Amino acid sequence: MTLIRPNTAIYTPAGADVSASRGTLINTGSPGNNKGAWSTLIDPIPKAFHSIYLLSDNVSATAKYSIDIALGDTGGGNEKIMIADLWGNTKIPVGGWTIRLPLGGPAGKSLRVRGQSSSSNRSIGVQCILEHGSMSWMPRPFGIAETYGFDSSSTKCVTVDPGGAANTKSSSWIEIVASTGHPSLCWLLGAGLDTASTVLPATIRWAIDVAIGGAGSEKIIANNLLFASNSSTDRVDWPFIGPFYVPIPAGSRISVKAQCTSTDATYRVLNVFIMGVR
Repeated sequence: MTLIRPNTAIYTPAGADVSASRGTLINTGSPGNNKGAWSTLIDPIPKAFHSIYLLSDNVSATAKYSIDIALGDTGGGNEKIMIADLWGNTKIPVGGWTIRLPLGGPAGKSLRVRGQSSSSNRSIGVQCILEHGSMSWMPRPFGIAETYGFDSSSTKCVTVDPGGAANTKSSSWIEIVASTGHPSLCWLLGAGLDTASTVLPATIRWAIDVAIGGAGSEKIIANNLLFASNSSTDRVDWPFIGPFYVPIPAGSRISVKAQCTSTDATYRVLNVFIMGVR
C-alpha cells in the first residue's frame, strides 16, 4: 500500500455563505419535530473525499436541533443519508457545534442537508468541509453514521439522570438502544442539557461510562468521558467525544451511567446519544 503524506491533504468548503460569514441557512420543519426540506451545500462534489467536518452556527432560537447530511444526485433528488440525526441542544447566541467524522464519498454527487427542531420553523446555519488526499484517519473511509438514542417525535435523546449524590455514579445503567441494527467500527458519544432553561446557576461537570451487553452483564468500553457546562454559555460546551475505534457488534445493547457535580434535579439531567459509524 502506498501511503499519501499527511501534508498533501486538500480541503473543499461546502455551504459557506461568505455574504453573511455563516453556513448555509436551512429551515427546520413545521410544525416542530419534523424534518425540513433538503438544501444543497455543494453540487457537484469536485473530488472524492475521505473525511468530513460538519459545522453549525447561527441558530434562530434556543432549541434542540438535529441535522442530516446526504449524498444526492446532481441537481437534487435521490438523497442517501450519510450522517443521520446529529443532535445538539443549542442556545442563542452561542450557536451550534463542530465535528469531524471519517466518512467518505465520491466525486460528482451533490452534498445535501436538512434539519429538524423541537420548535416550529427554526433556522440553523450549516457548513461542511470535505477532506481529500490525507491518510490521517485511515486508508478506507466509512460511509454512514447513525444516531442511537434519538427520538424524532420530540427532537430529544435518551434522558440520563446521574442521581442526587454528587460525584457518584448512578447505580443503574440507562439503555441507549436495546439492539444496534448494524455493526459500528467506531462511535462517538454526544450529550446536551435536558432542560430548556437558558440560565444555569453554576458550572456543572459530568463523567459518563459507556457499556455494551445485556442488562446485568454490561461491559464498559469507555469510562469517565467528561462533559462540562457553565453559567456563561448555559449549555454543554463541547457536546461530542470521539470517535473511538472500539467496534460495537450488530445486535448490541448500549447503555450508559453518569455522575455529576450538581445535585439539582433539573440541571444535572442530560440528553445522551451514541453515533455509530460504519
